[in-house]
Amino acid sequence: MQARKNRLQLPFVICVSFVCVAYFVFALCTSHFDLEKNNELAVEANINQNYPNIRQFILHYWPTRNIGNTETTFYEMKYGQSIFYEKLPSWDYRNLLKQTHVARYKAFDQRITGCDYKEFVDILEQFKALSDMNNLTFMLYGGSLLGSFRHFGVIPWDDDIDVFMNTSDKQRLLKVLVNTSKYAIHSPSDRQWKFYKKRKINTYNCTDNSEGKMYAKHITWPYVDIFFFLENDTHIWDENSMYSSTYIFHKKDIFPLTFGLFEHLIVHVPRCTENVLSKTYNIELCVTSVYSHKYETQSTSSQLSLPCKRLYNFFPFVFGAVTGRIVYRKLVINGKVLYGTISNNMACLKT
Repeated sequence: MQARKNRLQLPFVICVSFVCVAYFVFALCTSHFDLEKNNELAVEANINQNYPNIRQFILHYWPTRNIGNTETTFYEMKYGQSIFYEKLPSWDYRNLLKQTHVARYKAFDQRITGCDYKEFVDILEQFKALSDMNNLTFMLYGGSLLGSFRHFGVIPWDDDIDVFMNTSDKQRLLKVLVNTSKYAIHSPSDRQWKFYKKRKINTYNCTDNSEGKMYAKHITWPYVDIFFFLENDTHIWDENSMYSSTYIFHKKDIFPLTFGLFEHLIVHVPRCTENVLSKTYNIELCVTSVYSHKYETQSTSSQLSLPCKRLYNFFPFVFGAVTGRIVYRKLVINGKVLYGTISNNMACLKT
């Protein structure tokens, strides 16, 4: 009787063992698949997704970096966004176009010199400081917003700075800017305003023969172009009649504002920057400008455009990857990572 019972139990034990082994193999394969998938995403983002915390991210991706280094900056941002970046290389160092002799690429050479660069970024930094001090909010706009998204800063072949503010802040802004000793504001009623540094005629700090011309006989380059928007319950749009029919954005793509990088500055940008840019730009297409703001002249050359990927080896570009609710973005020039950002919950996928 006992022998018969054992014979009946044997198939059951074998069956259970087979199921257990099958489950183990399945779990192992699934785990391996997930690991491989995670690694693929990590390679794309150039970060291991097991390190979503900014400090762990630094320790993993820069294991030899001294976190206490004064040239290393951490910025814990709103909406769960964090940034790690090092001191940026010089403006000239970021231009590797000099290594090529392709004439078509030369049209995309840097518009501003290394000497100009400091004053160019400084004017935005001063405008930001005055705005922050007086609780005035602006966001990047136009080519500057595109530069922040695609280059974490100045588009190499650009030479102006654009910001966007609510028209309801005009009077407060004017009161703030007219009372500065070193800076001035040009505030026409029918165009964008211009914020610039006061200079005596023919005086320019750079010594590389790059003196900019005077705009409207008294405004010196570089300056910040300040555009203003009107709004209703669902949309905002540029109040300038030249742009009001084109630059219209849904509020859900704009607010609440988040933060982006523009060179070493942390500045406000729309919540869904890519959605906003896609209304007026092809982000993957690099296009030269036909106007020089620095010299206030129209270019004699035709406007040229190239797929941006052809310029990846010559200038810094931003690359990103989405892993679940985590968004990784990194600034790369010719394969070298300069710095990166990590964000979560505020990832805004293109709709």
